[in-house]
Amino acid sequence: DPFELVKELRTDKEKQTLLPRIASVSRKTGKRVILHVDDIENMVKNDEATHSTLLNLMQGIKENDFYIIASTNDPEKIDRALLQPQRFGIPIYCGLPVPEARREILSIHSTKESQQLGTPLFENDEVRAVILDAVTRATEDFTPRYIAEIANVAKSHLLNRVSQTRGMTVGLTEADLTAHQFTPEDWEKAYNEVSSRYNKDEITRRDKELRDFVDKYLKVGMGFTAGSEVSGHTLFSETDTRRLRAIHETPVTQTQSPS
Repeated sequence: DPFELVKELRTDKEKQTLLPRIASVSRKTGKRVILHVDDIENMVKNDEATHSTLLNLMQGIKENDFYIIASTNDPEKIDRALLQPQRFGIPIYCGLPVPEARREILSIHSTKESQQLGTPLFENDEVRAVILDAVTRATEDFTPRYIAEIANVAKSHLLNRVSQTRGMTVGLTEADLTAHQFTPEDWEKAYNEVSSRYNKDEITRRDKELRDFVDKYLKVGMGFTAGSEVSGHTLFSETDTRRLRAIHETPVTQTQSPS
């Protein structure tokens, strides 16, 4: 939570709990800890107090031996002074999910069986595969949140049918799912409901803006574009090159042990 992190960093070092806990985990495991801060723009405002807070966080990283990854949908709100090496220096564009990712998201949110009793939720694996493949094809340019929402709405349709069969709207348990499985109609209705309130044009427009932002930063701020080689001057002189060549061409004398 970025707000909790800000609160922590503005607390006297002796009273902080988060950073010492991270350091403790690192010491016990012998591995560096990764701290993920979601919606980092909520920490970033154009004022000295927030900048100082973030710089303290960077100092905490060095002292406590952990990494930090920050995510945002609004990189434009982050002051350029913070998008530098040793701070948030490496922007990574994470675009809309590709088919494989969409399929995995759906698979996570639509398990084959109920969690505790293992009651089958699909007629069989083949039916499940057909349904998830169809939804995967239909959700191009959907965000992960809306893809997961389709699965959640499909579950509501399944539970609604169970409720009607049992004649009760509250108190349903996993045992009530016996002999009830998802139908293709559950998923088709769920897709239509979710897609009707999904602004694909706006999402794809914003996705392009984010991609362009990162591409521009890499080109202007770091001197190269994604996927290209870094341009610059030749570091080694001709003399250096000759010296390196001579080193590699020098014959190596091997000493053999007496037989």
